[in-house]
Amino acid sequence: MRSFGGEYRRLSYLLVLTTAASFLAQNLPKPLLAASIAWSPITLQSQTNSSISLPVAGESTPWDKLNIFEEERRNLVLKSAGMALLGSSSSFHHPETPATSRRFFTFTEATPVNSSIHELRVPFLMVDKLEWVSNPEVALNATLQDAIKVDTKGMLNISSPTGVMTKTVIGNTGILKTTPWTPAPIKFQSKPLNRCVFPPPTSFTQERYVAVLVERPENPKDDKCPKRSRYFGNLPPQVNLFSMNWFVNDELYAINCYAIAKATIRAGSFRCSNCTVVSRGAAEAILSLEDGHLPQLEQEDTSDPLTLPILDILPEVMLNIAMINATGAQFWNNLDGYTRGMMAVSYQAAWSAMTDTFQGEDTVIAYVFPPEYFITLQIDMRWFLPWLVIACTGILGGWIFIIATISYKGGDVVSVVHDPAFAAVLLDLGKVYERLRTLNSIGKLGEAEREVMFTFDGGITSTGLVSHYETRALVVKNKRPVDPEEELFDDRNMLLGSLSPT
Repeated sequence: MRSFGGEYRRLSYLLVLTTAASFLAQNLPKPLLAASIAWSPITLQSQTNSSISLPVAGESTPWDKLNIFEEERRNLVLKSAGMALLGSSSSFHHPETPATSRRFFTFTEATPVNSSIHELRVPFLMVDKLEWVSNPEVALNATLQDAIKVDTKGMLNISSPTGVMTKTVIGNTGILKTTPWTPAPIKFQSKPLNRCVFPPPTSFTQERYVAVLVERPENPKDDKCPKRSRYFGNLPPQVNLFSMNWFVNDELYAINCYAIAKATIRAGSFRCSNCTVVSRGAAEAILSLEDGHLPQLEQEDTSDPLTLPILDILPEVMLNIAMINATGAQFWNNLDGYTRGMMAVSYQAAWSAMTDTFQGEDTVIAYVFPPEYFITLQIDMRWFLPWLVIACTGILGGWIFIIATISYKGGDVVSVVHDPAFAAVLLDLGKVYERLRTLNSIGKLGEAEREVMFTFDGGITSTGLVSHYETRALVVKNKRPVDPEEELFDDRNMLLGSLSPT
């Protein structure tokens, strides 16, 4: 008779192998899958838009008051310095960074961040060239030197009689000029109101000297400015500082040390065709590309009526920005970037404040496209393909096991019993009876039946041990003549009682 224990063991081994392969296929490639898949949020413009009405600076009562009352000018300076809080930190980086410009507003504060605004007028101030002066006493004429040192000249102030650059605020920056601010002329026949002339649009590109307060020595007795600033670190090698001495009772009390630069400045405004709302109350436009081109400025009319009034108010605006550190700009080893950024951000803030304040009768329409947010799936095939191969290997192993199980033809199912005594009783001897063809009739067992053997595999689980039992169907060949019924009876008892542990 054929034994099915070996086939069952082979099937068990196959189960263990396929299970192990499936486990490895499920767990080992997990890092590969994690590395191959990336979820990225993206923001797209909505196809629907809404229109907003934007103010345009022009002849107005606030403009008239600015030219008449000192208090109005002071309020405008503080409003401009406050708006600089929304300035871009990228404006204070080196020129290699693409230049940005922002318009600060209060008219569309409810506009969602990341919205796109089309046809928006945006201010800009670009420093095309910045050269640090090595001999400021020679480069600056007497009037420009007085603009820094003398309070009573009033070259840079607009809202107070005291000077601007004499203030002892580190980082204080001023665009120097040789003429003081004067009010706008009053129109003829403007009674009963004193209407002041609003300036026409102006394109501005000029070279101006810029002064930055970089150091106040701890020991002024040396009567000289150091080569290195405690705030700005290492200064450009060509810089020689311009000093202003403070005396008390004819004794040197303190020294202000200024770095002087010659800047080529371009200022105005342009129409932005696609600006982004980067924060509440601020829209940003990209001015220059990484290659240095300025497509927005090269193709637009950049003239603006507010350019010259802003340059008059700018020194006081920059002083207040430095006093409250509105921009949080980096000082250390960043004198060039700080100077460029201070001029750009203060100009943008002053332009935005003036546009909101001097609202005339005219308005312009801009279009707002709110953002729509999506999640994109990115797959790196370098990691995804190895994961796919390993995963398919595990699936293939599972199918192999299923097919092997279905095709298994061992026939008998081995039962495990707890008590060896029941094993003999519960043993199905149907296969044995089928082989003993002569057992159905009374007679002697034939030679073929005398050597029939079958096996039974079982176990005892109460002790946790596995034992092998072998059941043999033995028919002993008797040499002596016996009665057929007796022999059959003995053989059956022998057959049923021959279960013994081995």
